[in-house]
Amino acid sequence: MKTRKTKITDIDGIAQVEFDRYQIRYSEHPEEKPRFKSMLKQRLEIAQDWMWVLVDKDEIAGAISAQTTNKSLDDFESWEKSTDNGTLGSTFDKTGQNVYVVNLDVSRQATKHNGQYMLMLRFASQVVAQGKKLVFFESRMPDFREYVASKYGLEKWDHLAKTEQHQIAEDYTHLKKQDSNKLHDRLLNFYAESGFKFYKVIDNAFVDGESLNFGVVCYTKNPFPKLLRIWPFNRFFGFLVRVLGKNPRILDWLIK
Repeated sequence: MKTRKTKITDIDGIAQVEFDRYQIRYSEHPEEKPRFKSMLKQRLEIAQDWMWVLVDKDEIAGAISAQTTNKSLDDFESWEKSTDNGTLGSTFDKTGQNVYVVNLDVSRQATKHNGQYMLMLRFASQVVAQGKKLVFFESRMPDFREYVASKYGLEKWDHLAKTEQHQIAEDYTHLKKQDSNKLHDRLLNFYAESGFKFYKVIDNAFVDGESLNFGVVCYTKNPFPKLLRIWPFNRFFGFLVRVLGKNPRILDWLIK
């Protein structure tokens, strides 16, 4: 597998990974499929320098895209507002010192070979090379609806006050599996183990039935001191991160 910049001919492959990964969501909202492809084309025109794909034997196995922004963690309202409904038309800021991750999707087969980390390191190399300050994004909570259904029942949940629903969602982000240090939610656990911190829980963060429309703002800071975020240091460290991510053995060592 390898990573490279996204091309217009990758759209169908990226869409297929998206549809396969989120089958429940697209079965509940089939009208979103054609909209997704159209939105992706608009995004590519604006943020091509911040979009990469994972390729496995000439087939698209994953994708990551981001945008530079001067907005902070506290400015986040929803995925739709933060990304102009995914197009980045009114939200991409070339002067931005922070980076907002719009999406990270990898096929199930590619995740078995650490494809998600290859994309993350390729993205990280550019963050470091350009001396950006902060990386943040909104995570889904794909196991939340199942958790709520088993503990409270969805009918009872619908009648809870918004403040009580928010508190349950807040508590859920820290909930661990029985007899384990891993978080109950598989996706939140992945980001926590990848070094990201949770900032806050957002109600109506995006339309996602599995998450009951809740999301978690996650973040990490540029690990290099401010004095080293200047040329040529930032370019060198960015190149180093990129090279390390290409070596399967080193990649395995980095994530273990």
